[in-house]
Amino acid sequence: MIDARLSNQMILEELGHRLEKLRINEGLDQKCLAELSGVGVSTIGKIESGKTSAGLLNIIAILRALGKLGSLDSFIQPPPPVTSSLLNRRNAERKRVHNSRDDKKFSVPKFSWPESHNKGG
Repeated sequence: MIDARLSNQMILEELGHRLEKLRINEGLDQKCLAELSGVGVSTIGKIESGKTSAGLLNIIAILRALGKLGSLDSFIQPPPPVTSSLLNRRNAERKRVHNSRDDKKFSVPKFSWPESHNKGG
């Protein structure tokens, strides 16, 4: 089970073991998976052992080759619409966050040297 108590390295190793089990359950060796996915045999070995982070494109290629691409839907689920977007702009999807010009709590004060510094003292 992956949770916040595990280190990043431990999570990487767990994900690698899961990919290895998926591959074995599909009856594929690393060479065959490499041919199907276009990912190098050595890269697959490193991913399965948790020795390297794979890169998302490699994970997508491997999952596609294993017929498990749909599992990405549970990996990062699409966020629900924000209530304010339902009320504004006819349900337009938000593309970025806009701060109000009147919102001073996130503004950075302009730097200026103290008066004593300008006089050389």
